[in-house]
Amino acid sequence: LTPLCEVKGERNAYPVQSANSDIELAIDRGNISTTTSNMAFCEIELELKRGASAELARLARRLAEAAPVSLGLRSKADRGFDLRAELTPRVHHAEKLTLHSKARIDRSFQLIGWSCLRQVALNADAVKAGDNEGVHQMRVGLRRLRALTSIFKNLIDGPETDVIDAELEWLTNELGPARELHVFLETTLAPRGAAGAESEASQSVRETVLSHRDAALERARIALNGDRFRELVLRTALWLLAGDWSDNAEADGVPPDGKLRPFAAKLLTKWTQKLCRQLARVRTLDAAARHKLRIKAKKLRYATEFFAGLFPDRGRRKFTEILREVQDALGRVNDITVNRRLGQDLVHGWKEALVSNENVSPSNQYALGYAIGSEQHEIDGCLRA
Repeated sequence: LTPLCEVKGERNAYPVQSANSDIELAIDRGNISTTTSNMAFCEIELELKRGASAELARLARRLAEAAPVSLGLRSKADRGFDLRAELTPRVHHAEKLTLHSKARIDRSFQLIGWSCLRQVALNADAVKAGDNEGVHQMRVGLRRLRALTSIFKNLIDGPETDVIDAELEWLTNELGPARELHVFLETTLAPRGAAGAESEASQSVRETVLSHRDAALERARIALNGDRFRELVLRTALWLLAGDWSDNAEADGVPPDGKLRPFAAKLLTKWTQKLCRQLARVRTLDAAARHKLRIKAKKLRYATEFFAGLFPDRGRRKFTEILREVQDALGRVNDITVNRRLGQDLVHGWKEALVSNENVSPSNQYALGYAIGSEQHEIDGCLRA
């Protein structure tokens, strides 16, 4: 046997007393090395020896005020193996959750929340590397987190939760343009083409949208490299660990230490009934209302996945598959609507270029209009589905 990687470090540990709690604060400094490369590290580890998790969270907040610390979710060994393999940043999908039927509501909220936060934070490197799938999976993690706040809204209601939700919305919006433009390229512009001059125009349009997509990816990278993202991840982690909600909140009249299964059954039934009523009149809804309906379908699907372990497989898998089909159909309608808006933005930019006497080929506008117009007929089929 030979070592794949080696970790050499020095630890200094300090006992900290906070109120009636005992916490060990350890500072690790060192180096992770392989035969070809190495990586230095400096980490702070907090371990609650005795007492309340709120005191550990309070100490972590004090550290965050004093230094630009960030939340670490990967072990030294994981980083060593990636260093040896010289891997590009990996894309992380949603983790499988297993909740027990007798699980407590508050502990289940924390467990699901940590899973969602990991999906967000662990995709940061992939987004910074310009990976479009990393952008998508980080957005999925953000949507799952925001769905979680809707599920447990009566448990976690309060000003702290409002701040977290606003920050999650901010990050979602920072990533949104990169994802929308990538879908526009992949679903609307890339598959289509024509012969002769039209093909050249289509290529020109794709190159223009590609440059916009790259600029949007750069915007996402800037957001993730900033203090606001670092503080958001840490703040969300501490909120899950020991937020104000953990003191005396109830969820739909059920105490936080109550059993999860009855709560989940009631919520899934209520959300399903609401969704079915709105789906029955989906053809009468405008684009904004259909978008909201799509979000509701997505939240119900996430809730079903969160609570999957609480109910027998019979029927649940079929229900989840139907939800996925509903979400895909409404998602395609939304993509077509967004693509139309992106096309209008592009034409607006061309009009401004014409005013400033810059050369814009009419064939480019035709190619764009042809591509967007070619997918409009899909809307009726999606609504019918």
